[in-house]
Amino acid sequence: MKAIRFKLASLLLALLLLLPLTHASAETFTYDFDRIDVVYASEFTMTASYAASDHWLTMLAGGPDKPIQVMYGVVHLYNGDRYTEEQFIKMTGEGGSERFLSNSIRNDYYDEAGTLKKQTSIQFWSGKKLDGTTVVKDFTEPLKSVTLVQSLSPQGQISGYQLQAQPLIYPGMPLDPFADYVSSYAYNPDSLQHTGEINGKEVEPQPDEPITENPKPDEPIIDQPAPEQPLPEPVKPAAEVTQP
Repeated sequence: MKAIRFKLASLLLALLLLLPLTHASAETFTYDFDRIDVVYASEFTMTASYAASDHWLTMLAGGPDKPIQVMYGVVHLYNGDRYTEEQFIKMTGEGGSERFLSNSIRNDYYDEAGTLKKQTSIQFWSGKKLDGTTVVKDFTEPLKSVTLVQSLSPQGQISGYQLQAQPLIYPGMPLDPFADYVSSYAYNPDSLQHTGEINGKEVEPQPDEPITENPKPDEPIIDQPAPEQPLPEPVKPAAEVTQP
């Protein structure tokens, strides 16, 4: 488990630091930082509940019936001893990959018959990305946008992920970070690997190896001796009766 945690954090950091972006725009702004610390890193597979056939995320997946691999994380960008928190997503499929930074976050709670209870929606878009230790804001349109929805348990632990894809944002269109989406993807719980701290909660620890009562195939089966049983008391023969 420790190896998985180290691999996830290292992989996320490598993606942030080693993959250069290609951009050229008069509307580009850059913000430099000293270093990046990975606070939370996760990786999981998602499949479409429904997907628009002509949407960029569907083409990235390779088709409406193709899965996408998602890497999501929370990072701290430091200048001296002060940091800015950012959330990061990378989506990979047969048709390529995209990586964005978060633009806005919404927390939903409800209850009192409205139910739901604890859900966080994080909107990511192509107008904001990381290039090494530099945040790049490039508002060249059209802009791509997705929303990652985290379902949370009453204790604040992540209990599920959903990915929703919005239409492209073209010049002159109003920017609604949580606009109606045209595609929706659900995650496979068995594919989730994650480590670190999210929403103020440490990821629940998992055992390094499953505990089982059965012997492993390469272990000999040792017969245990049965406990000793007390010997029965001898029965005295009945006295002979002489017939007269």
